[in-house]
Amino acid sequence: MNISELLKAHEILINKVRERAETGKIEAQDLEIPLETRRQRAEEIGRQIDGLGLQKKNANDHYDTAIAKQKAELARMKDDIARTEKLVRMTATPPNDLFKQAQKAAEQGAPPSKKQEAVRQPPKGTKK
Repeated sequence: MNISELLKAHEILINKVRERAETGKIEAQDLEIPLETRRQRAEEIGRQIDGLGLQKKNANDHYDTAIAKQKAELARMKDDIARTEKLVRMTATPPNDLFKQAQKAAEQGAPPSKKQEAVRQPPKGTKK
């Protein structure tokens, strides 16, 4: 019930009371009408409060779900990064280390590995 509806109901009530007062037929029931109007308004406000509470709960649930999805995405990304870093550490050997391994193998007379064959000697004039 909005303010204009409330004012219309109040005007109707006043007109009824005025008519009955002029005719001298005012009863206790007529005096209870404003009380009933206030009770109805109180019930309506209670329903609005319940509706707002439900909207608040739904909004909170929506945000909780969005946060949970983002946390899951972050956990997946961190796990992927950790696996990638581990893979890089396991497979990547710096070229200087491979060159040194190839030199040692050559000194010992062992055939170089495929990785060592792929490594070129650094240009002359650079540090080993």
